[in-house]
Amino acid sequence: MTLQFRLSGMFNNFYLKLEEKEKSLYNLDDGWKLLVHDSRDSALIGIRTHGSTVYRGWGKDMRIYVRSFKTLNTKSRPCILKEDYSWSECVAKCFVMALAAKAPCKLPYMDGVPGDYCLSPESYSKAALAVDNLLFFGEWSSSNCSCARQCNQDYFLPYTETSVIENKLGRLRVFFQVS
Repeated sequence: MTLQFRLSGMFNNFYLKLEEKEKSLYNLDDGWKLLVHDSRDSALIGIRTHGSTVYRGWGKDMRIYVRSFKTLNTKSRPCILKEDYSWSECVAKCFVMALAAKAPCKLPYMDGVPGDYCLSPESYSKAALAVDNLLFFGEWSSSNCSCARQCNQDYFLPYTETSVIENKLGRLRVFFQVS
């Protein structure tokens, strides 16, 4: 699920009640992952490495601070000025190529690479294990990619608090300020 917002003023917030409709869960993964990011950026890697989780029966309050950076494009540290360029999209493509070389089949987000999609729970599990090995056990790093940095970048820094709620739903409240 992707949510996009139009801002109404300086102080903004939204409130979500989350309900799981699926009866079977992959790998007992109970809850919802959340990553706040620039709409130009890919969530493919960030959701796994920097995402936040809201579990059933829990509420999460999140305050988002936005930091905008504008860097100089120099010979020693070049960057891309194009507004539609995204460093994270480039890194995500690089990761998918590395994953295609390790995984026995393609996962749903692996567009543009040769091979067949995973068709069984066993092949999907092996591909998911390859993702974990690449991201969490040192088999891949974004520094292996030849992706130029963006000259203009917005970072969304979350600060969260979690509390128990009385039902099996999840609750998410996000607060942010725009200058």
